[in-house]
Amino acid sequence: MPNLYWYFILIFGSLLLFVFTLWKSFIPRARAILIFFYIGGLAYILEYVIKVIFRSYDYFPHILENAWFDSLFGATISQGIFVPTVAMCIVAFGINTLWVIGICILIMGIEEGFIRLGIYEHHWWKTIYTGILIFIGFNMAKWWDRMLINRKPWVDYVNIYLLLILFSNMLVYLLTSIWLSHLFQVGAFKNATRDSVFTEATFIFIHSVAVSFLLQRKWKWYWFLVLYLIDWGLITLFEHVGIIQFFHFWNPALYALFPMAVALFVNWLYYRLIISCKKRLT
Repeated sequence: MPNLYWYFILIFGSLLLFVFTLWKSFIPRARAILIFFYIGGLAYILEYVIKVIFRSYDYFPHILENAWFDSLFGATISQGIFVPTVAMCIVAFGINTLWVIGICILIMGIEEGFIRLGIYEHHWWKTIYTGILIFIGFNMAKWWDRMLINRKPWVDYVNIYLLLILFSNMLVYLLTSIWLSHLFQVGAFKNATRDSVFTEATFIFIHSVAVSFLLQRKWKWYWFLVLYLIDWGLITLFEHVGIIQFFHFWNPALYALFPMAVALFVNWLYYRLIISCKKRLT
C-alpha cells in the first residue's frame, strides 16, 4: 500500500472523530473548537523546536518531491489534525485520566506501526517521549477548558496568538510547498528549505505577538491597512538585504497581503467564536 494511503486513513479517522465530537459534545461547540486550536497551536510550537530545529523525526507520505515539505505534510496530519482532534474529544466528553492513559498508549502503538511500515522514522526521538508529551498535552487541554470558563483576558490573547501562528504558518506552507513563492535565507541550516521554514516561522512567532495584542483590543478597519503598509515595507527591506527571495510573480507587495488576510480572518474568528463562547458561559 502506498505511504500516502495510511496518512489519508489518519485524516479520515480524524475527520470522523472531529464531526462526531462536535455533534455529541458535552460542552459548547465553540469551546471544543477552541480546545482544538489551542492544542494545534501548542503542537506547532513543539514541532518547530523538536523537528525543525533539532530534527527529531521524519514523515514519509510521499506526496511532495521536496523531502522537508513532504515530512512537514505528515507532521501536519499527525500533530496538527489528529492529536488536536483527540484532545478535543477528551475534553468534550470529560474522559478520565485512566482512559487518557489508554489513549496515549494507543497513539504510541500507532506511532510504532508507522515506523514498522517505513512511513515514519525516528532520529533521536523515542516513542515514549510521544506518550509523555501527549499525556501532558491532553491534561493541558482540560486545564485550558477551565481557563476558558474563567474568562481571563490573557486567555483571549493566547487563543488569538495561537490562531495567528496556526493559520499564518499553514498559509505560507501552501505558498512555498506548492507554488514555491519565496524562500527565507539566513544561513541557520545548510538545507535551504529547512532554513526557510525555521526563519519564516520565527518571523511569524514574533510578528504575531504584536498583532495579537492589537486584535485583542478590537481593531478598526483602517488598522489592517496600516498592518499591510508596515509588512510591505518590512518585507521590502528583507528582500533588499537578501533575507527573502521571491520567485515567479511574487513580490513584497503581494506577500504583505497574507499577514493582513490572516489577521482579518482571525479577527472575524475572534468575534464569532471566542466572544460567542464567552456569551454562552454567562
